[in-house]
Amino acid sequence: MTKSTEGSKPIKSGVESVERALRLLEAFNMGDNGLALKQLAQRTGLDKATILRLSVSLEKFGYLTRDYEGIFILDHHFGVLVQFTEITFNWEILFDQL
Repeated sequence: MTKSTEGSKPIKSGVESVERALRLLEAFNMGDNGLALKQLAQRTGLDKATILRLSVSLEKFGYLTRDYEGIFILDHHFGVLVQFTEITFNWEILFDQL
């Protein structure tokens, strides 16, 4: 188990490849029109070969795509997750806890 912050549950070890894939998706910031392989490697700390392997699965499931110049772009399924979160997230619960 991994250490956790005070007052929260301990974080269990997960599946490393899933964690790497999520780091790839989290590398994108608001306003990014796309990221080159080198930029993704710098932002995630992952090597380029790992990024390329993970991107195949992320492309297959519609979370990431590459344009004709090889630039990585978040794809439609990522947007669907964002919209789903916005629709289902209960802001009242969050503000009640503050």
